[in-house]
Amino acid sequence: MLNIYKNKKSVFYVDSPFQLLQFYEYKTLFDVQNYHLIVRLNGSVENDRQLTELIKLFEIDSVSTFDMSNRFKVCVGLALLFFPFLNASHVFIGDANSIVFKAYRYVVPTAKVVLFDDGVATLFDEHENSIYTRFSLFSSKIKNGIKNDFISLREFLNVDAKKDVNIVVGGKLVEEGICSKEAYFGLLEKMLDNLRCSGGDEVVYIAHRGEASENLKEIGERFSITIKRLNYPIELVGAELDINPVTISTVVSTAVFSMSKIYEGTKVFLFRPDESDLMERKAVIVKLFEYFEDYAVGDII
Repeated sequence: MLNIYKNKKSVFYVDSPFQLLQFYEYKTLFDVQNYHLIVRLNGSVENDRQLTELIKLFEIDSVSTFDMSNRFKVCVGLALLFFPFLNASHVFIGDANSIVFKAYRYVVPTAKVVLFDDGVATLFDEHENSIYTRFSLFSSKIKNGIKNDFISLREFLNVDAKKDVNIVVGGKLVEEGICSKEAYFGLLEKMLDNLRCSGGDEVVYIAHRGEASENLKEIGERFSITIKRLNYPIELVGAELDINPVTISTVVSTAVFSMSKIYEGTKVFLFRPDESDLMERKAVIVKLFEYFEDYAVGDII
């Protein structure tokens, strides 16, 4: 598919930092020259800040941002997308579950649409995966899948890091009511015990943007580890902190699917919660660990 869009107008719509990473990967990998990127800002400080920082980092010159943080602005934004979508040769949409896709799926011809991943939610989009072309980490599960190995992003990040660090990827399990604070802290204790057995490098806890500040403070004090909030998505942690992640440990972060592609050779540890500790989304988390096993992204403990 290399170069097939070089002389055609393509419109990309994204509304999350991870989707913008996929835009960069696709544009670079297939040398898309004639394009326009449309970015939805949703009013979340962390989300919007990361999107803005990525636009600067990748030096994206053909870009528009839409503030769609309330119902009125959503209606205005949807109307403004009509002509760009209709006139584009191809429309790339970052999330099959977004209001934009739902509004335009019966307006824009299916053959013109290419979807991106939205984390592991891609694997639950069985109907869309049977109809639409999708640029995906999970291309083998998609009828018209285009494989994404984050080759271009890996090359972009290929710099000499100063030190080796063990990364713990945080999650908002407590904030979402998925498990209790003590159950989550118990999993963190297992992670740190595992890393102590593996050897001595520094441990840094990368906070999810949805984690509460008071919980992060308690994690730092209780486990004596450094807590970091990132300006960029977790996939760019190596470049932002100038480190080499030698291990990645987490409970349910779907970022391990992308990070295992970007940081080749890095050991990944996944800590399965006890089902009796799960208060919400038990079936989803059980299924997620089945996907972890199917894709062999790391050691499940």
